[in-house]
Amino acid sequence: MSSKNKESKKATEAVKILGIVDFISSNEHLIDRKLEDCDVRVFQAQKRTVKMQSGDRYCMEGSECDMMFIADSLPIVTGIVHVGSTVKELNDAKKWVKSIVPDADPISVLSALTLLYVAEHGYEKYQPDNTFIEGAEDLGEDAKRNKVWERIYERVKRRFSSNGTNNGSNAVL
Repeated sequence: MSSKNKESKKATEAVKILGIVDFISSNEHLIDRKLEDCDVRVFQAQKRTVKMQSGDRYCMEGSECDMMFIADSLPIVTGIVHVGSTVKELNDAKKWVKSIVPDADPISVLSALTLLYVAEHGYEKYQPDNTFIEGAEDLGEDAKRNKVWERIYERVKRRFSSNGTNNGSNAVL
């Protein structure tokens, strides 16, 4: 990740305009734990095969897991956007989004960019950390913090980045 892509740069710009860089840094242990919990829930669901009423068996696939993770984590990140910024910073950030993508919902875009920012920083920070996520030891190697953050980063990148596997179709900006 030495060379930042367009979305990474926009994510960094967004959190700076929102004034939440220090808020994220000072609360990273809480934020990281919440996102780790989201990933572990999704990973456990992916490993489960559910018997449907019709008698068919159902196992979640990768894209469904990505969307489940995004759905679980966006409310957390939206809270960061609202709690960590001032009214002026939030209004400035909403104007900035509108100047780039006029038809988009600014809060949704800011939340997605903030999630990308947090995921990238967590991925970089936890690469050397092979300790287990508390309460998820039953997942074995998949519960190691570096594996969890690799999954988080990959999920977010696939959904919101032009460098993901969707050829940019889900890129935030």
